[in-house]
Amino acid sequence: MRKSFFLSLVLAALIVGAAVETEAVTRVKRPWSVLAFSAGGGLPWGQYDGLQPFDFIINYRPVDVEADSVYETAFYLGASYGQQVGRRFLVSVGFRYTGIAVRDTIPLSVDTIMIMDPLLSWNQYDVDVDVNMYLADPSAALLAPYLGLGVNAGFNTVGGRGFQTETRATAALSLNLGFDLRLFGNRRSFVTLSSANTWNLAASDDRPRYINIGAALKYWFKP
Repeated sequence: MRKSFFLSLVLAALIVGAAVETEAVTRVKRPWSVLAFSAGGGLPWGQYDGLQPFDFIINYRPVDVEADSVYETAFYLGASYGQQVGRRFLVSVGFRYTGIAVRDTIPLSVDTIMIMDPLLSWNQYDVDVDVNMYLADPSAALLAPYLGLGVNAGFNTVGGRGFQTETRATAALSLNLGFDLRLFGNRRSFVTLSSANTWNLAASDDRPRYINIGAALKYWFKP
């Protein structure tokens, strides 16, 4: 898992490099800049042998537990700034907060459960770097679908009243998929409503992996 995760990070870096090179070749006028604000929910997927700071162990052996037995649907809020490269690429950097919802009782086996303290809470704070390729120029098309990759790096925290907060650095690689629907604008600026979805393909350690389904409001402008 770790080997494939780091190979995926290298792939994402190559795509970023290609996008920057494309800008050097095709840039003939000022690019569009984008401010985006997003929100949505995350459906957990995968298997886990632990939940920070706990390991899932029976008879001194780790056990894997399905995601829907460990986590409930999460919610997230995000903001980002990006810049168009050429007519088809958008490179952006942003911040995302995810409120992680953990189940009260986690079944480790048919006859063994782990009961979570209700005073504990889990949170994820990330810096996101995304490179998305549009199938149509969003500055000219009414509907512009896109596909891309994102690297999410940050901190997972757990704590609560009466507990010392524990923090762990985490990272993930995500597939981005969605579309921008143009609402209104002119030659200098315009606004789009976006379907903004991400799928955490891989993640470090036992960081929660989600299929995030959300929406974003984007303000495009030329400085």
